[in-house]
Amino acid sequence: MIIIDKALEKLEKTSNPIRVGIVGAGFMSKGLVDQIINRTPGMKIVAISNRTIKNAKENYAFAGIKNSSEVETVKELDDSVKSNKSAVTGNFSILCQSKNIDVIVDMTGAVEFGATVALEAIKNKKHIVSMNVELDGTVGAILKRKADEAGVIYTLTGGDQPGVISVS
Repeated sequence: MIIIDKALEKLEKTSNPIRVGIVGAGFMSKGLVDQIINRTPGMKIVAISNRTIKNAKENYAFAGIKNSSEVETVKELDDSVKSNKSAVTGNFSILCQSKNIDVIVDMTGAVEFGATVALEAIKNKKHIVSMNVELDGTVGAILKRKADEAGVIYTLTGGDQPGVISVS
């Protein structure tokens, strides 16, 4: 982890963090949002999309960010990111379309919707991290091939595995 830690520290020092968009605001999302915001230099959660906006706002609040703003368009999201604000939306697609998001994390837990999210991210040249093991087991090989063809990364991590473990 030392190599990754050093790379993330360099991104933090140069004010060039990895800009993360999260789709899904359940229990695992809450933990990941907290971990990135409070314990991971070099990364920044810029937007959370969830069908229930209240849950997305609560994930930010759990991590100490009380003033997230609701956005509905790509322009509003991009303006929010440029203004260093935390955004929430019910429209996952605008996260995939934004030029100000580098990676999408799928935390939906639903195979069909997760595939839709992954394909939209790949189509828009976004790297995608899936925390949706059912999705990966069902169509992960197809998503990996499509991501490779698009020149982006598709990878999997599990919510109860080392991908989200933090030592406090």
